[in-house]
Amino acid sequence: MNSQEIESETITCKNCGNHYRGLFCNECGQKNITERNTVKHFLEIAFNSFDLNRGVIFTAVSLFKNPGKLINDYISGKTKPYYNPLSYLLIIASIYALLMIGFNIFDTSFEEMSEILGHDEKQTQFQSEINVYIKKYLSFISVLILPFYSLLSRWVLKKFKLNYAEHLVLNTYFIAQYLLIFTLLILVFVLFPSIIKFAMPMGLIVFVAYFTYGIKSVFNTSIIRSLLSTLATFVGGMTLFYIFLLIVTILVLIVMMLAGVDIKSLVQQ
Repeated sequence: MNSQEIESETITCKNCGNHYRGLFCNECGQKNITERNTVKHFLEIAFNSFDLNRGVIFTAVSLFKNPGKLINDYISGKTKPYYNPLSYLLIIASIYALLMIGFNIFDTSFEEMSEILGHDEKQTQFQSEINVYIKKYLSFISVLILPFYSLLSRWVLKKFKLNYAEHLVLNTYFIAQYLLIFTLLILVFVLFPSIIKFAMPMGLIVFVAYFTYGIKSVFNTSIIRSLLSTLATFVGGMTLFYIFLLIVTILVLIVMMLAGVDIKSLVQQ
């Protein structure tokens, strides 16, 4: 539908129900979105609403109370009441990373898990070196994982016929809400340091529980089907993500070797 057709046709606002003509509702300002979400559209809206007054609290509460309504509203074009997904994720992920590193939860949880798993000194040292780099980009790791989760969830839930960009919206909101829940748990870890050793398994339980709840709410599937879809998305998405990291690492090493860098001496430093 082109702009001239939109301006001449009476439209019912998907947000407030008002009847109007043009591209925007004259009552609430909701844009008339007639096309389906695309990756281009997903990226365009990512930088348009870093205004914290535009529905952050409402979005967070809605993702707790009824994530299915929020997701289905958003992908159907009713976007006005909600904070856009990528901006919401970046804000929550930044707070999460700040608290994880600031309260030393990140390092402590890895140290506790290494002790439980019986890692030797070399393994612990190697993990510590990797953690240095992970901490630098902790708030962006969830964004990097998004494309892989969305690829898997689209395949696992293909019968519901959402496109890839719509799965990006779904997974962005879900991952952000998972991080919000875990951020609240950080306060519990600070008050009770003895349970930090359980931070990673607790994080996994929260992830599986919220994604299962979210998928059930969005697609109205059974708890078992939702749980299996969550596990398949998590395992498959993380597998693809690690394969991607491995490929990138290999390519970087090849480039460094071609440039004459001594890889062995670099590793030994």
